[in-house]
Amino acid sequence: MALISHQNVNLSSLTEVAKEIGVALRSNGSFAVWLDGPMGAGKTTLVENILRSYGLNKSYPVHSPTFTYVNEHKIHNEWFAHLDLYRTDDKFSLDSLGVFDTKDFTGVFVEWPKADIWQDLYGSFYRIQIKPISNSERDIILTEI
Repeated sequence: MALISHQNVNLSSLTEVAKEIGVALRSNGSFAVWLDGPMGAGKTTLVENILRSYGLNKSYPVHSPTFTYVNEHKIHNEWFAHLDLYRTDDKFSLDSLGVFDTKDFTGVFVEWPKADIWQDLYGSFYRIQIKPISNSERDIILTEI
């Protein structure tokens, strides 16, 4: 069952949708999110808007971690991780990347997760589906896993 569902979301309405999703994600403490959508659907743009709703400074860039695997963002005294696992193989694990060696993350956003990645995460688990409707509109659905 969807916790949040918005149809025909465009860039002008994305800020409010991201704020609503951001509140829902934090409702049970720490969280992990599987971002599900085709390449170019706007996964990183949605993460950016959620992080901005938490207070990330507008001058701080949010880039896709496609080539670095993980980007870390500190907002106030909390850490958030944004992972892109598109280029990983079946032998990959978060433990081998060392994601949790140095920080306790409040939230972890994961693009292109592998099937068994959730065993390495903690907190509440969510899935955000981003479905392109047109070049400028998306359906966005948040569910709890």
